[in-house]
Amino acid sequence: MLQQWFITCCRLPVLSLCGMLAASVLLVGCDTTTESIHDAEIVVESWLIANEPLPEVYLTESVPVNEALPGGGPDVSGADVRVVRVSEGGTSGDATGGDILVYEPVPGRAGAYRALTHHTVQPGATYRLDVDVPGRAPVSAETTVPGDYDLLEAGPLDLVYRAEEQVTFRVTESFVPGRRAVYVFSIEGLDPRPSNLTPLYLDLIYDLDEGDQFRDEDLDVSELDEVRINSSPPINEGSYERLPDGTLQVDLPWFAVAFYGPTRIRMSALDDNVFDFIRFRDAQAGGTTLSPGEIPNVKNHVVNGRGLFGSMTRVEVVVNIRRVPSLGQSTSRSLPTRTDPYR
Repeated sequence: MLQQWFITCCRLPVLSLCGMLAASVLLVGCDTTTESIHDAEIVVESWLIANEPLPEVYLTESVPVNEALPGGGPDVSGADVRVVRVSEGGTSGDATGGDILVYEPVPGRAGAYRALTHHTVQPGATYRLDVDVPGRAPVSAETTVPGDYDLLEAGPLDLVYRAEEQVTFRVTESFVPGRRAVYVFSIEGLDPRPSNLTPLYLDLIYDLDEGDQFRDEDLDVSELDEVRINSSPPINEGSYERLPDGTLQVDLPWFAVAFYGPTRIRMSALDDNVFDFIRFRDAQAGGTTLSPGEIPNVKNHVVNGRGLFGSMTRVEVVVNIRRVPSLGQSTSRSLPTRTDPYR
């Protein structure tokens, strides 16, 4: 059941990971009994999303853990940045026949780079990031975008909070070479205000009951940042209900809904790089029963650097969550079959 796994953890790809990546490079596998010399490394961050334009690439430098800042290390300027779509049958490091997409610095934003030409990320395609920084070894990373899949049905799209009928997704399977597909669900409140909090979260954040009188402007709205997007950990497709026609069905748990009003629900299939980063990060952060000496180092997929160059394929729908109506009102309504919103 998805209810057993849903937590407020990863927010993909809404929050920048630069600071966390720069710090995690140094925290992983540290021996705190001896001093170590820090060698600065290039830290990359970029998320490719199938059927969307190429994203920006962010470059920073790692810093010693005692100097880590919330925004990450120093920005890296003057880099030569390219993303190569590796041709079919090509091998890692072989760009023959592939598309070479050149990036340029984003004016006024040190460390950020954007593609010079438009390119839509293709499901199932392999992309390689190449970064050349003067005086440094070439940095590279590769990702294979999870295969496309369809959101066949989603609904109801308008329903009362904690109604008996939950929002249900029915999807085809995504394809990831060499393993079963792994997904992350995220639930994002699109009108995040204290007065829109569902009872569980109103009590959790502000210690208030739904019947209490208060004004939004009298409360610290920054407290909402931690629950604006609730995301699940990576979940293998084998954990979902498989229907006779081979499609997957998932019911979304009510306790993950933090706000009334418009709510975006996304289902994202992860590539190996994002999947590895999340699961190793969660182990480092204490989401495991392993003792400190048994916790594995974060698996790094960046050559001559650190960070994350990953990809995902996602489908989404927006639903409206209403407050409990007066007695006698309808609690939900059925909606017709829907197709993948990206098509």
